[in-house]
Amino acid sequence: MNENQSNLNNSGGPWWKPGVQIFSEISTWIFVPIILALIAGKALDKHYGTKPTLLLVSAGIAFLISIYGIVKAVRKFSNKIQPLKSPLSGGLYGSSSPDKGRAGEGLSKK
Repeated sequence: MNENQSNLNNSGGPWWKPGVQIFSEISTWIFVPIILALIAGKALDKHYGTKPTLLLVSAGIAFLISIYGIVKAVRKFSNKIQPLKSPLSGGLYGSSSPDKGRAGEGLSKK
């Protein structure tokens, strides 16, 4: 197998590409609304003479926008990842119920 082929994931890109995409999208949702809100809030406070009020209001709105964007991005990327089966779902580890064990094991009434 070629070394370049071993470094590629199923989508044809390098193995680190999805991580960089997630990082860049979430970072954008954090920094862009906050920076725009701080610039706009400071300008509005200077224009209207309401020193910290509009800056704080715009920062709060930007925080809410950032939360929305981060949740949206995480949901998008988590839908792309196949979920692992947990031990309680009957996946890799056996029984689908924690109270059911192997045959002959467990509590029995005598």
